[in-house]
Amino acid sequence: MARDYIPRPHAGFAIFENNLMNEVAANATGWNIPADEVDALQELSDAYNEAYKPFAKKHSRTKVHIQNYMDARAKHETHIRYFVNAFVRSNKQVDDSMKAALGIPVKKIRRRQRSRIEDQVWLMITESRSMMMYFKCRIPDKEGRASMHAEADAVELRYSIGSRPASVDETTHSFISSKAGFRIAFSQKFRGQYIYVYARWKNMKNDALSGPWNDVSIDMIS
Repeated sequence: MARDYIPRPHAGFAIFENNLMNEVAANATGWNIPADEVDALQELSDAYNEAYKPFAKKHSRTKVHIQNYMDARAKHETHIRYFVNAFVRSNKQVDDSMKAALGIPVKKIRRRQRSRIEDQVWLMITESRSMMMYFKCRIPDKEGRASMHAEADAVELRYSIGSRPASVDETTHSFISSKAGFRIAFSQKFRGQYIYVYARWKNMKNDALSGPWNDVSIDMIS
């Protein structure tokens, strides 16, 4: 099993997330990362760092400090994985040396010839915790847990919040996940609003081979 790029020790995670946030803040425009996605990540980083301060003081921290920190880290770490997959790992504007400096492994490109994906994504959206949603993807004739299509590198989502888009081309947000099952944390400003989501299987090397968009899925952010 490949080593996880996110450090498990709390001190190591604090250094990792600080380095990531500094580089994202400095390069977001050049990397073509939407401002609202950067703001959402920064909001979670601020909450994490606020919780980390009392947690890091081992001789004076309380059970409440520990619980607050663990909750903040879990939410921040989950969103970091989504953010890295969507805007860093496969971003051609982020060179391999920068990914290495951030501790993010560079994916090897598969060499075999692949065919166009004909299957749509079967998408299920569930709430996992406050302001967080879990997205489970699989092909229609497969049952059970989330699973990536054999011909795909990732799942691409496009969505709007609040107002239903007329089509996938009218959506206002997008991201890409290399995992078929993943969580996304949303900003408090979206609480109580509906999210309208389209999904498709993504070929990262040749978009012409990517699959068709599914019908819109609708759920409420709470």
